[in-house]
Amino acid sequence: MNGDVVRVDGSMVLVGDVHGEFVGLKEIIFRHRDKIVIQLGDLGIGFNAKRVNPAWFLDINQPYTTNYLTNFEFDPRRFRFIRGNHDNPGACRIHKNYLGEYGMYKDVFYISGAWSIDRDCRTEGVDWWADEELTIKQGYEALEMYKENKPDIVISHDCPTLILNRLHAHVVETRTGQLLDAMLREHKPKHWYFAHHHMHFEETLVGVHFRCLNCNEAIKI
Repeated sequence: MNGDVVRVDGSMVLVGDVHGEFVGLKEIIFRHRDKIVIQLGDLGIGFNAKRVNPAWFLDINQPYTTNYLTNFEFDPRRFRFIRGNHDNPGACRIHKNYLGEYGMYKDVFYISGAWSIDRDCRTEGVDWWADEELTIKQGYEALEMYKENKPDIVISHDCPTLILNRLHAHVVETRTGQLLDAMLREHKPKHWYFAHHHMHFEETLVGVHFRCLNCNEAIKI
């Protein structure tokens, strides 16, 4: 938990799913060099470069010569990320820019992980990982921290079921969804930002301003 609490007033930029498109992400970071940039999961950490579009990595300033895309690093004071379901959890946990599984950063509560609806089309250990969601124990611990801090702003990869029902006709119940639902019941923040669904969505429900960021979408908060 970070004790450096400040009011969020446009000093942060949030970015939606990147999926390894690091060249575009670097442009966002440099464009907002006076801000803290936080990416909301599915950064693409831990994927083999052959499984993504090679054109995304044509960056002469930082060639990607390793087998796995774990070398996208910036000053952690300027760039941080949470993990999504399309990030290797093990690679994220040792990455210097990873915020963590859950916690407070400045005055924002963050929570990583999500369930993969496309897991049947993926290979475990290659482009899908069994620990993509928080464990039950981690979920209880995250919920207690959330209740204690009662944040005004939440960032996550996925969103509560209340919003899922607005985005999709068919909703699958997941452990992550149950946790986010429990958080919303315990405390309603002013703002909740998430990604994961590859669309732009914005609506205020139950007194909470929810916003889904599309792929590579960047907004100031």
